[in-house]
Amino acid sequence: MSESTEMYLLRVVQLREDAQTPVSLSRLAEAMAISPVSVNEMCHKMMDKGLVTYIPYKGVLLTAGGEAQISSLLRRRRLWVVFLEEKLGLDEVQAEAVACQLEHVTPCEVADRLDAYLGYPRTTAQGRPIPPQHAQ
Repeated sequence: MSESTEMYLLRVVQLREDAQTPVSLSRLAEAMAISPVSVNEMCHKMMDKGLVTYIPYKGVLLTAGGEAQISSLLRRRRLWVVFLEEKLGLDEVQAEAVACQLEHVTPCEVADRLDAYLGYPRTTAQGRPIPPQHAQ
């Protein structure tokens, strides 16, 4: 999956109120600072890949496949945050910035090893839950 697709999925999760409420394309475009036309095109591509469901005039919802992809992405990101803060002493802002880059290039096998190395943490220091391995 492309980094661009991952960022769209992540933004949908960040903007949604709950899993059953669609995120409007205009709200997504505004949050990502890109044109509504580009968001529309990408949402249709993600729909073709089975990652989102588009509801006309309402917005997009993640499918089970989209939820699995974002769970895997969040797992990798949050494991990196824990590592960067606890083992390297980075502050929260620095750790999030670096983790955002690493999440896109970290294979699941490496995330599994990182998880084991860290002692299988359940949350970040900020209390954000780390999705379990099987949620991939």
